[in-house]
Amino acid sequence: MAASYTMRTAQVNRLRKTGLLAGLLAGLLLLVACGDGAVPTDPPNPSAGPGAAHSELDEATLQLRDDGLAALRQGQPAEAEASFRRLLEARPTDPLPTTNLAL
Repeated sequence: MAASYTMRTAQVNRLRKTGLLAGLLAGLLLLVACGDGAVPTDPPNPSAGPGAAHSELDEATLQLRDDGLAALRQGQPAEAEASFRRLLEARPTDPLPTTNLAL
């Protein structure tokens, strides 16, 4: 009985890892397929500080992102999708909402 339980647990863990990898791969492929091909020419400024990456994001955009991520963590995919779709409308060139929609 214990060996059967251990074998099932190993199978479930393997399936979870496979599903996670498949989801990440699908997200990456979607990101590449939907990208505009633009390559940034200016390197990031390391002295700009930790908040500089989000300096152009307004409060509403950050709230949509946070709402979507929180809904994913709470197991509410429909609410997460709605937040990420609104975020995609607000920032169509941002790859994050597209990647999160792939999950």
